[in-house]
Order: sequence, then C-alpha cells, then structure tokens
Amino acid sequence: FWIAAGVMLLAGLVTWFSSGKAAQQIQVEATETPDDKSEAKAKPTGLGSVLFSTFGLFLLILILSSVANNGINNQISNILPNVYGMSEVAVSSLISLAGLLNIVFFFAAGWWMGRSGGMPVLTSGLSLRLVGSLLMAILGLVANSPLLLVAAAMQLLYQGTPFVRMIKLTSSVAVE
Repeated sequence: FWIAAGVMLLAGLVTWFSSGKAAQQIQVEATETPDDKSEAKAKPTGLGSVLFSTFGLFLLILILSSVANNGINNQISNILPNVYGMSEVAVSSLISLAGLLNIVFFFAAGWWMGRSGGMPVLTSGLSLRLVGSLLMAILGLVANSPLLLVAAAMQLLYQGTPFVRMIKLTSSVAVE
C-alpha cells in the first residue's frame, strides 16, 4: 500500500505542476468570442487559487470519491462475507454481475452524456456511489441485514463507476 501511495503521490505532483499550460489554454478558449480579434491573455494562476476554486473543489470530490470507491472495491470480497455473512459464491456472483452491468452502463453513460453534457452524468454517478455506500454502511449496522438489500446497495455503488469514469475520459480528451 505504501508503494502504491507513493506512486500516486508522485503522479499527482507531476500532473499538478505540469498541467498549468493546458488549464490556461482551456481558460483562453472559454473567454474568446468570435468577434474578439485581440489576443486574449490568461491571468496567472497560482497553486492557492487553483486549490480554492471550483476546479479545486471538483478535483477534491473526484479524488475522495475515487479513493473511497477503490478502497471498497478492493475489499468487497472481505466486507460482504465478514460483515453481512454472504457466501463466497454469492460474492463472486455479485462481482461478476457488477462487471457485466458496468459494460452496459458505460454505453448508457456515453449516450446520456452526448445528450445532456458531462455534469449531470458525473453528478448521477457520484450520487449512485454515495447512496450505495450509505446503504451498505447502514445495513452493516443492522443485525441480520436482508442480503437482497445488501446486494442491491453493492450494485448501486458499483454502477456509479461508469458514469464517473466516462466524464474523466472525455475531460482528458478535451484537454488535448
């Protein structure tokens, strides 16, 4: 875990300090109008202004959501049997079903994003993750939780992923 954390920290620092030019290009393109023939100057942005901006909040939400989601995904085969008493066969089946449904939901997320833009898709994906996580947490506190509700909460948690990842993919393509 420490090696993975170190690699992620290094990747984050490289991205953080090397993406200023791309951010300025996006900012310049957004402020240009067809009638504006003058060369637009991007205002300088420092680390503090990026951290305490809408973009910084967006990054914080994505990072925290991804860390929490990845932590649950990596431990789901331990969580479901030990907390809820599910059999290994049921856990394996639920994970397989989640993977199959993810493929379907990637197509649905792409279709929806093409019609309404990225933000509603991202918000829905994060909301699915939140609802699934909260349901699993609440059901974990209840003795003898109904396994069908636990399975549904787990699927909600997992099916938010395609919606969140789809916007990440298109955002990275738009920057290039």
